[in-house]
Parts: sequence; C-alpha cells; structure tokens
Amino acid sequence: MTRYHELSHYALHKNINTLFLRTCTYLKIDKHEMEAETFADMMMNELFKNL
Repeated sequence: MTRYHELSHYALHKNINTLFLRTCTYLKIDKHEMEAETFADMMMNELFKNL
C-alpha cells in the first residue's frame, strides 16, 4: 500500500513536500495524507477488481 500512497502524493501533490511540511513547519498535512490514502485505495481497487 505504501507505494501506491507515495505514487498518489506524486500524482496529486507534485509541488508539495509533505516531509518538509511535517518536520519543519507547523502546517497541517492531514488533508494531503487523506487524499493520498483515498487515491491509493482507488488505484488498488481498480488494479485488483478482476481478481
């Protein structure tokens, strides 16, 4: 799942460095993480729907 989650960040948040935001700022990244997780779930469902 982690690979799909990270691919989701690339697809959805190309210009956002969530690692930097998490470690160097006080900005919340929960929205970005939830979006990536949802997108990853959708990708996995699409890839494995015929199994």
